[in-house]
Amino acid sequence: MAADYRSDLHNGEINLIRCVSENIQLLAGFRYLELDERMNFALINAGIPLDYRVTARNRLAGAQVGSIVQLWQPCCHFSLVGIGKAGIYGNDAGQNGNVDTVVANIQVTDRDSQTSFVGELNLLGKWCLNDHISLRGGYNLLWLTDLALASDQLAVSDFAAATGGTATADLFYHGASAGLEIAW
Repeated sequence: MAADYRSDLHNGEINLIRCVSENIQLLAGFRYLELDERMNFALINAGIPLDYRVTARNRLAGAQVGSIVQLWQPCCHFSLVGIGKAGIYGNDAGQNGNVDTVVANIQVTDRDSQTSFVGELNLLGKWCLNDHISLRGGYNLLWLTDLALASDQLAVSDFAAATGGTATADLFYHGASAGLEIAW
Protein backbone atom coordinates (compact mmCIF):
# COMPACT_ATOMS: atom_id res chain seq x y z
CA MET A 1 0.00 0.00 0.00
CA ALA A 2 1.22 3.52 -0.79
CA ALA A 3 -0.42 6.79 0.25
CA ASP A 4 0.30 10.45 -0.34
CA TYR A 5 -1.46 13.59 0.95
CA ARG A 6 -0.65 17.17 -0.06
CA SER A 7 -2.19 20.45 1.04
CA ASP A 8 -1.41 23.91 -0.43
CA LEU A 9 -2.63 27.15 1.16
CA HIS A 10 -2.28 30.51 -0.64
CA ASN A 11 -3.51 33.87 0.64
CA GLY A 12 -3.64 37.47 -0.56
CA GLU A 13 -5.28 40.48 1.04
CA ILE A 14 -5.64 44.24 0.72
CA ASN A 15 -6.57 46.25 3.80
CA LEU A 16 -7.25 49.88 4.66
CA ILE A 17 -5.91 50.77 8.11
CA ARG A 18 -7.05 53.65 10.32
CA CYS A 19 -5.38 54.76 13.55
CA VAL A 20 -7.90 55.27 16.36
CA SER A 21 -5.32 55.84 19.11
CA GLU A 22 -1.56 55.69 19.60
CA ASN A 23 -1.69 51.91 20.19
CA ILE A 24 -4.79 50.76 18.25
CA GLN A 25 -5.46 50.57 14.52
CA LEU A 26 -8.62 49.23 12.87
CA LEU A 27 -8.57 47.52 9.50
CA ALA A 28 -11.07 46.55 6.83
CA GLY A 29 -10.32 44.90 3.54
CA PHE A 30 -10.65 42.15 0.97
CA ARG A 31 -9.08 38.70 1.21
CA TYR A 32 -8.66 35.89 -1.31
CA LEU A 33 -7.61 32.46 -0.07
CA GLU A 34 -7.05 29.15 -1.91
CA LEU A 35 -6.79 25.72 -0.31
CA ASP A 36 -6.02 22.79 -2.60
CA GLU A 37 -5.62 19.23 -1.32
CA ARG A 38 -4.65 16.03 -3.11
CA MET A 39 -4.77 12.49 -1.78
CA ASN A 40 -3.65 9.29 -3.47
CA PHE A 41 -4.06 5.77 -2.12
CA ALA A 42 -2.83 2.72 -4.04
CA LEU A 43 -2.76 -1.03 -3.40
CA ILE A 44 0.49 -2.32 -4.80
CA ASN A 45 1.13 -5.98 -5.70
CA ALA A 46 -2.53 -6.81 -5.06
CA GLY A 47 -4.50 -9.35 -7.09
CA ILE A 48 -6.45 -6.44 -8.58
CA PRO A 49 -4.47 -3.19 -8.36
CA LEU A 50 -6.48 -0.27 -7.01
CA ASP A 51 -5.62 3.42 -7.23
CA TYR A 52 -7.82 6.06 -5.56
CA ARG A 53 -7.08 9.75 -6.23
CA VAL A 54 -9.01 12.80 -5.08
CA THR A 55 -8.49 16.53 -5.44
CA ALA A 56 -10.40 19.03 -3.30
CA ARG A 57 -10.45 22.74 -4.21
CA ASN A 58 -11.51 25.81 -2.22
CA ARG A 59 -11.56 29.38 -3.57
CA LEU A 60 -12.57 31.84 -0.82
CA ALA A 61 -13.17 35.56 -1.47
CA GLY A 62 -14.72 38.12 0.85
CA ALA A 63 -14.50 41.01 3.27
CA GLN A 64 -12.65 41.08 6.57
CA VAL A 65 -12.33 43.41 9.55
CA GLY A 66 -9.80 43.47 12.33
CA SER A 67 -7.47 45.37 14.58
CA ILE A 68 -3.77 45.85 15.20
CA VAL A 69 -2.85 46.52 18.84
CA GLN A 70 0.58 47.54 20.04
CA LEU A 71 0.94 45.48 23.24
CA TRP A 72 4.42 46.49 24.39
CA GLN A 73 7.16 48.86 23.25
CA PRO A 74 10.19 48.88 25.57
CA CYS A 75 12.24 51.01 23.16
CA CYS A 76 11.74 52.97 19.94
CA HIS A 77 13.01 50.11 17.71
CA PHE A 78 11.18 47.08 19.15
CA SER A 79 7.48 46.44 19.67
CA LEU A 80 5.17 43.52 20.40
CA VAL A 81 2.00 43.65 18.28
CA GLY A 82 -1.24 41.64 18.34
CA ILE A 83 -3.29 41.34 15.15
CA GLY A 84 -6.80 39.90 14.87
CA LYS A 85 -8.85 39.51 11.68
CA ALA A 86 -12.18 37.87 10.89
CA GLY A 87 -14.34 37.64 7.80
CA ILE A 88 -17.15 35.88 5.97
CA TYR A 89 -16.26 34.47 2.56
CA GLY A 90 -17.95 32.93 -0.43
CA ASN A 91 -16.27 29.57 -1.08
CA ASP A 92 -16.36 27.92 -4.50
CA ALA A 93 -15.59 24.37 -3.28
CA GLY A 94 -15.34 21.17 -5.26
CA GLN A 95 -13.83 17.74 -5.60
CA ASN A 96 -12.68 15.34 -8.32
CA GLY A 97 -12.39 11.68 -7.37
CA ASN A 98 -11.05 8.79 -9.42
CA VAL A 99 -10.90 5.03 -8.77
CA ASP A 100 -8.74 3.12 -11.23
CA THR A 101 -8.48 -0.67 -11.44
CA VAL A 102 -7.54 -3.03 -14.22
CA VAL A 103 -11.27 -3.58 -14.75
CA ALA A 104 -12.59 0.03 -14.71
CA ASN A 105 -11.74 3.69 -14.30
CA ILE A 106 -14.56 5.60 -12.56
CA GLN A 107 -14.61 9.36 -11.96
CA VAL A 108 -16.84 11.54 -9.78
CA THR A 109 -16.97 15.32 -9.73
CA ASP A 110 -18.88 17.83 -7.65
CA ARG A 111 -18.82 21.58 -7.16
CA ASP A 112 -20.70 23.58 -4.54
CA SER A 113 -20.86 27.11 -3.16
CA GLN A 114 -20.35 27.43 0.59
CA THR A 115 -20.22 30.30 3.07
CA SER A 116 -16.99 30.08 5.05
CA PHE A 117 -15.51 31.92 8.02
CA VAL A 118 -11.81 32.79 8.40
CA GLY A 119 -10.41 33.98 11.72
CA GLU A 120 -6.77 34.86 12.30
CA LEU A 121 -4.73 35.84 15.38
CA ASN A 122 -1.06 36.83 15.29
CA LEU A 123 1.43 37.79 17.98
CA LEU A 124 4.40 39.55 16.36
CA GLY A 125 7.65 41.04 17.51
CA LYS A 126 8.81 43.86 15.23
CA TRP A 127 12.32 45.32 15.03
CA CYS A 128 12.33 48.59 13.05
CA LEU A 129 15.42 49.00 10.90
CA ASN A 130 14.27 52.45 9.68
CA ASP A 131 11.01 54.37 9.13
CA HIS A 132 9.86 51.99 6.38
CA ILE A 133 11.48 48.56 6.92
CA SER A 134 10.99 46.17 9.85
CA LEU A 135 11.99 42.60 10.63
CA ARG A 136 9.17 40.61 12.19
CA GLY A 137 8.69 37.22 13.75
CA GLY A 138 5.89 35.65 15.72
CA TYR A 139 3.24 33.00 16.11
CA ASN A 140 0.08 32.70 13.97
CA LEU A 141 -3.29 31.00 14.40
CA LEU A 142 -5.64 30.54 11.42
CA TRP A 143 -9.14 29.00 11.61
CA LEU A 144 -11.10 28.19 8.43
CA THR A 145 -14.62 26.70 8.31
CA ASP A 146 -16.73 24.83 5.75
CA LEU A 147 -13.93 23.67 3.45
CA ALA A 148 -13.76 20.73 1.07
CA LEU A 149 -10.94 18.48 2.31
CA ALA A 150 -9.53 15.57 0.31
CA SER A 151 -9.72 13.21 3.30
CA ASP A 152 -13.51 13.65 3.60
CA GLN A 153 -14.57 13.14 -0.03
CA LEU A 154 -14.57 9.33 -0.19
CA ALA A 155 -17.53 9.20 2.23
CA VAL A 156 -19.73 11.30 -0.11
CA SER A 157 -18.60 9.71 -3.39
CA ASP A 158 -20.68 6.91 -4.94
CA PHE A 159 -18.37 5.30 -7.48
CA ALA A 160 -20.96 2.63 -8.37
CA ALA A 161 -23.32 5.36 -9.60
CA ALA A 162 -20.45 7.71 -10.63
CA THR A 163 -21.89 10.55 -8.51
CA GLY A 164 -20.18 12.68 -5.91
CA GLY A 165 -20.88 15.30 -3.29
CA THR A 166 -18.72 17.82 -1.50
CA ALA A 167 -18.21 17.14 2.21
CA THR A 168 -17.06 20.12 4.29
CA ALA A 169 -15.03 20.40 7.48
CA ASP A 170 -13.04 22.96 9.49
CA LEU A 171 -9.26 23.46 9.66
CA PHE A 172 -6.99 25.01 12.26
CA TYR A 173 -3.43 26.00 11.35
CA HIS A 174 -0.81 27.37 13.72
CA GLY A 175 2.89 28.00 13.65
CA ALA A 176 5.81 30.39 13.76
CA SER A 177 6.55 32.98 11.10
CA ALA A 178 9.34 35.36 10.13
CA GLY A 179 9.37 38.11 7.57
CA LEU A 180 10.29 41.52 6.30
CA GLU A 181 7.73 44.34 6.43
CA ILE A 182 7.89 47.33 4.08
CA ALA A 183 5.47 50.19 4.81
CA TRP A 184 5.08 53.55 3.15
